[in-house]
Amino acid sequence: MYSINELKEKIGNQSRAERLAFIDFKVRFSGKILRSEIVEEFGISEPLATKDLSEYKQLTNDKNIVPKTHQIRLDTYQPLVEIEARKALEMHFEGFCRHKLQQKESAIYKRACDLTTELDAESIAVITRAITDNKRVRGDYISANSDYRDERILEPSTVFFDGLNWVFRAKDIKDNPAESIFKSFHFSRFERIKPTEDTSESTVNDDNEWNTLIPIQLGLHPDLDEKGKQAIRIEFGMGDTDTLVVVEKSVFAWSLLERWSVDSGTVPSEIPPEASRFKFFLKNADMLQHVNSVKRMMHEYTIKTEGYIRK
Repeated sequence: MYSINELKEKIGNQSRAERLAFIDFKVRFSGKILRSEIVEEFGISEPLATKDLSEYKQLTNDKNIVPKTHQIRLDTYQPLVEIEARKALEMHFEGFCRHKLQQKESAIYKRACDLTTELDAESIAVITRAITDNKRVRGDYISANSDYRDERILEPSTVFFDGLNWVFRAKDIKDNPAESIFKSFHFSRFERIKPTEDTSESTVNDDNEWNTLIPIQLGLHPDLDEKGKQAIRIEFGMGDTDTLVVVEKSVFAWSLLERWSVDSGTVPSEIPPEASRFKFFLKNADMLQHVNSVKRMMHEYTIKTEGYIRK
């Protein structure tokens, strides 16, 4: 396996090295490569794309793709180009970026609080190929909400980044069909995952939490002083108002409430020091209590404070 710079030195051409890296990337994470994808991505002619495919086959000793169909050979595939797992996820869903192939980091840019856990690129590839091919996968998952540790059968459908973790949505298949529901799974919590040839019976259209949009009405938290409120108005582009309405996918509600420091109580907290950490409170908490992705975060108290009774 080469770094992009090592591959460039081997073949003596940077542009061709980047095209070969693209081919390898598509084969690994999508399960196949189309000649038209190379033409469209790099604006080259079909004959040149054909030549690139031939060179890719030579470099990989015909072990990575099936002739003519250019589908992955799962039994013999070995990556040609080294790609960091997190960058691969970004490129798979946001578009190929040749600059992400470089290993060096900028001296003047760094993502704060980035998890140091290394994602497994091969496990990610199993999931992304399953989404592309509409296939089931099997794997052992460590859940934070369940003691269930047996092998799961999953039907992956979508992927998202919640601000801290890379997550995919999948239908968790049970013996009782009524218990088979869509859930969110962290890539980093799989101990083992493997592909299957079984076709998924569900699609992204069946995931209600993914397809349902909900209004989240936020108000500036009453524990904030005026200086703090004004800073948040500027930070969130609120103008002169104290209310911010966000329409978001139901499945993202948990991430928004957590990352934006939203008091998810039925009424704003007035209990120091708890209240001091919040920027917002939920103005439409009564409505959101009926939304599955939100109600499990909501809390209630039986403490009477100035103007509020919390139950």
